[in-house]
Amino acid sequence: MIKRYGDTDFVTGLRAIAACMVIAIHTGAFRDLGWIGANITDMGRTGVYAFFVIAGFSVAATFRQGQDFPVYITRRFFRIAPLYFLVVIAAFLFIRQGVIETPSWGERFDTPYDAYNLLMHLTFLSFLDYRIANSILTVEWTLPIEVFWYFALPGVILFARSWVLLAIACALVMALSELTWPVIRSVAPGADKLAAHWMPTRYGFYFVAGVACFRFRKSRLFDNVALTRVLLLAGAGLFVVAVAFSVGNGPLLVGLSTAIVICGYRISSPAWKSLLENRVLLFLGTISYGLYLTHPLLIALSVSQLGWHPSGLSGFAAALATSTLVSWILFLGLERPINNYFRDRKRTAAPVILKP
Repeated sequence: MIKRYGDTDFVTGLRAIAACMVIAIHTGAFRDLGWIGANITDMGRTGVYAFFVIAGFSVAATFRQGQDFPVYITRRFFRIAPLYFLVVIAAFLFIRQGVIETPSWGERFDTPYDAYNLLMHLTFLSFLDYRIANSILTVEWTLPIEVFWYFALPGVILFARSWVLLAIACALVMALSELTWPVIRSVAPGADKLAAHWMPTRYGFYFVAGVACFRFRKSRLFDNVALTRVLLLAGAGLFVVAVAFSVGNGPLLVGLSTAIVICGYRISSPAWKSLLENRVLLFLGTISYGLYLTHPLLIALSVSQLGWHPSGLSGFAAALATSTLVSWILFLGLERPINNYFRDRKRTAAPVILKP
């Protein structure tokens, strides 16, 4: 049941933490526990940035396994598309039929729930229209961003053959991020500023940071145990400070802390292994994609059918428990069979070795 990745099992634990952070903000999990609890709850929104860094790391790892681009992109697409299609279509139909209320972003922009809306979501192009980009699940805006970078990152990986070129790639994607809103504003003067927020170009740094993590772990720098221990402590400390005290640029700090932990984590530390590789986190991390996608729909169903919005610690526990059950069923019935199919195809296919 639990996915195993050898010396990077801890990344599955990081996925679990990121998913729980997102559920926390949607349930106001710790808001009643004083100002630190409120900070932790509010910083749950930054869980998606941890996911972006992890996605960049995963793309670098899978693309460098020696597959050609069509094989790589097919595997990545079918890793996320089936469950995404299922949950988005279900939520779309529930909204159309009045089973659940129109999500907040849909109300803000008076979004029509028509064939155009659904088609833009199913083609992962919803980021092109800010009125519909986050109108169905309130978390789906991140999936088109991931798909965009699934296509773009292989070019970055092949370009960044040295640390200097990787630094140049980071600088370019950061510049692209800063230019996103000015470009949109010049092309469409009446656009809402959220048009930039949903755009994939705003988040390139996090994905490229994930690529840098992969490069670091493959380099001789990883053999320096003292350095990796310092990195691990620094990354964990930065995460705690950013989340508990809500200082500075939260998304950037959480993204950086995730990247630093990935660079510095070593299995040789039993304490850290028990923290990030315990069976609970590994289980939740294995089904984290389902947790992320299904919990908003389950919360909406609870509100509309039971008249109860899960909130506080009890609401967080209820939302986590129900989405865990649903995600586990979907993992066994949908995600795992598809993943196994493409893994078996990989074993029988002759790999095309990419030049470093």
